Amino acid sequence: MELEHLNEFLVLAERKSYAQSAEELFISQSALSKHIAAMETKLGVRLFHRDSRSVQLTKYGELLVPYARNATAEWSAFRGALDEALRADQGGLRVGAAEGLRELGLTRRIAGFIAENHGLSIELMPVDDRSRRDALLTGRLDLAFALESAPTAADEFARAGAAVDRIVAVLPERHPLACRGSVSLAELAEEPLLPIQPERFLSRFVRNIFRRAGVVPRFLPPQSSGIGAPELAAGGVGAALELESIAAETRCPGAVVVPLSVPERVWLNLLWLPDRLPPTGKAFVACIRGAK
Repeated sequence: MELEHLNEFLVLAERKSYAQSAEELFISQSALSKHIAAMETKLGVRLFHRDSRSVQLTKYGELLVPYARNATAEWSAFRGALDEALRADQGGLRVGAAEGLRELGLTRRIAGFIAENHGLSIELMPVDDRSRRDALLTGRLDLAFALESAPTAADEFARAGAAVDRIVAVLPERHPLACRGSVSLAELAEEPLLPIQPERFLSRFVRNIFRRAGVVPRFLPPQSSGIGAPELAAGGVGAALELESIAAETRCPGAVVVPLSVPERVWLNLLWLPDRLPPTGKAFVACIRGAK
């Protein structure tokens, strides 16, 4: 049985909602439902009672919970111990990557840091929002970049601001709103909006800003994979919301980037545990702080 599916089971057991659990896990509801069904088929028992209003654990699901917690905790502890042993042998830093590093100029800064430190090894590792915290706590990562909705947060991590980005609209150049100096969320809610991959930070952030504005967006069904939002917008498929750095990098003929009338900023922060940062990590933090 996949350990990842055990983690999904635990999230669903706590949230008791496929919609909320899928959002937290950055997967689709259909994928979550398929994974739970596969677990039930393999075990030969129902883990959840489901109806139109609620999701509740069966007695077999209740029985699985402590074992699932132990299994995922033991695996996480092993991964942390293994990674620490490898780092002790190999040296260097392991840093969680995030969207926007290259577009905001951070990869050039990191390359300069490596050159200044005589080729110190830095491994940039892809990591998503739901696994970043665990990777930092268990030592699989020394530091991690993260897109966040604020420059600070009340949690166990220290932060250094690496860059600030903002959300912009990407529109077909012949769209009536394309010639405007700015566009509001209420105006965009009237437009067919291109979907955002659920695993991206931007997906949750955009839903939240629409919710705060009190408007309901009209997202289109998923479009063809491998085609970016600027290209789809240029082709007249719909409007899109994107990070300004990425929209500028992928700008294409036929698409226009328009700022939001009420700016929505996003912070690219560097996170670490204060009591577990090696000297090379402290030098890395100082380098990133100086990059702004």
